[in-house]
Amino acid sequence: AKLDGFGLLARLRGEAKTRSLPVLMLSARAGEEARSEGIEAGADDYLVKPFSARELVARVWAKLEAARHTRLMEEKNVDLDRFAYVLSHDLKAPLRAIDKLSRWIEQEIGPSGSDETRQNLVLLRGRVQRMENMIQGILTYARIGRTPSVEEVDVAHLVTETIDSLAPPDALRITVQDQLPMLVTDRVQLGQVFANLIGNAIKHHDRKNGSVKVTCAAREREYEFVVADDGPGIAKRFQEKIFDLFQALSPNDQNTGIGLAICKKIVESHGGCLSVDSDFGRGAQFRFTWPRAPLSNRLHAKIN
Repeated sequence: AKLDGFGLLARLRGEAKTRSLPVLMLSARAGEEARSEGIEAGADDYLVKPFSARELVARVWAKLEAARHTRLMEEKNVDLDRFAYVLSHDLKAPLRAIDKLSRWIEQEIGPSGSDETRQNLVLLRGRVQRMENMIQGILTYARIGRTPSVEEVDVAHLVTETIDSLAPPDALRITVQDQLPMLVTDRVQLGQVFANLIGNAIKHHDRKNGSVKVTCAAREREYEFVVADDGPGIAKRFQEKIFDLFQALSPNDQNTGIGLAICKKIVESHGGCLSVDSDFGRGAQFRFTWPRAPLSNRLHAKIN
């Protein structure tokens, strides 16, 4: 069957071998709307006929150079992944050895050891666990945005599973809005965002009988999710800081200061935004937007 430019482009983008090839679309259709349709369909550039040979050659060379740069970056990312894996293994091994050694010492001293010694050994193991969590958090942060796995996700079921896994105190009331949407998206990464935000609301609440609410509002091309609590809140001067790596407002063995940085990077990698609305002593509302469909699906719909 004969293909037009959009059909050929769809076929190129649908094949693994040609998906990353730079494509310059040549068309007699002028205007911003025609150009936008071409770019949204997956073209890297759009050139209107008639055009000069010099301009065509310049644009082709520019796209080839950009593709070469992208390929080099992908190779560097692979090398970075390997380095991160080796580094994490080399760092985790001695940490586990320290943990085992502390337990052997605890067994060796037995009942003759002082309470202070035993408390220090427990404290040591807590520090070791925090370091392991930080290493794992760094690996997770580094891998965000790499080849997401897309599937149909029942958000209501995902949120319920997340809350169950967090095992909140019985006295803490958690309510979830009815009729949360179905999405075609990365289930694991969306789950990480909910786990971090709901987990923080539970962990940092200052009352046993507090409340946490999960709500959702539909927008034209996205959904806005809100995780709100009536806990201690966050002072205005700290609200930008909390999204940076290793920035924990209450440092302890359980807080690595990575969770919200991971959330922010995940949300932004899907084209959304994450923000906080809070004040000290007045609870907190964490809002994030999530697209109704992944970018690949939106492009496919536009082509067809």
